[in-house]
Amino acid sequence: MRPEPKRTAPGPATEAPERAATVVLAAVDCTDRSTIALLRAAALARVLGAELHAVHVIEPTSRIHAFFRHRKAAARTASAMRREDAAAALLAFCEVALARRVLPSRLHVAEGEVVPSIVAVAAELCAALIVIPGDSPENDRRFRERVDTLVRKADRPVLVARPPRPSRTIVAATDFTSEQFPALTRAAELGARTESRVVFMHNVPPTGPLDSPETAGLAEILMGDPIAEAIARRRADLGVVADLVDAQVDTAVLSRDRAADAILETARRHDADLVVVGSHRRRGMRRLASSNTAVKVATAARRCVLAVPLSPAPEHAG
Repeated sequence: MRPEPKRTAPGPATEAPERAATVVLAAVDCTDRSTIALLRAAALARVLGAELHAVHVIEPTSRIHAFFRHRKAAARTASAMRREDAAAALLAFCEVALARRVLPSRLHVAEGEVVPSIVAVAAELCAALIVIPGDSPENDRRFRERVDTLVRKADRPVLVARPPRPSRTIVAATDFTSEQFPALTRAAELGARTESRVVFMHNVPPTGPLDSPETAGLAEILMGDPIAEAIARRRADLGVVADLVDAQVDTAVLSRDRAADAILETARRHDADLVVVGSHRRRGMRRLASSNTAVKVATAARRCVLAVPLSPAPEHAG
């Protein structure tokens, strides 16, 4: 007999609305590509009853000043002026993009490396969500590395923002490794708040060589149709989770070599506006040895992707 998902209250994931009622943080660089991220963050802040904050990270002052005592004072003055200029630019950018006045106290300028600075500001604000632009003027590798690092380092959901689609459909994927189903729970909450259609999906990996066309008949004789059986079981499991989170959802179960391909295919089929995926926060050698499906989906999808941490990264790892 197959084990059924535990019928327990979904736990911390169901507490998300209370946490989300604090801060939504948009990371912007005051260019056109950041406008989508800011507008998406503002829309989510309204839905969640949260405060909208924005952060702009500027390059650090040259470290060479640290070696020359007589230049330190000048460096501090130059840094302060750069921060003031950046703050003014951030205020102007946000007010134009949002078409309303913005409180300067909700705007933040950080100096240093981009990802650590965003994570630090989010932690200081206890932000429930970080929103970043989904398009990059840099090469794809650089963009992927930045998304990868942010998803691993942030202990809170990260939304990779792209233009809205008219479907108002949310696709949420699970690999059933977390009994609290944070990605599915978050998708159900957002679906209820935005009156969006929600699709829960899962990928059943092929079982191996017996799946090849040449041996398909032999596989059926030996053990029936294992893929079809697994798909049926997981579709039933998704229905159980939907009952747990008290949501009316559709379900989709595919069987593809890569989970990311199955998620992207489901998102295309349903023309999803938002894809919600869980992210395993691996570090060090575990990260190098494993692929992060959330990062693959976030960088390849041409729609918004919300990466929800499935578990904390171990402090001693990496």
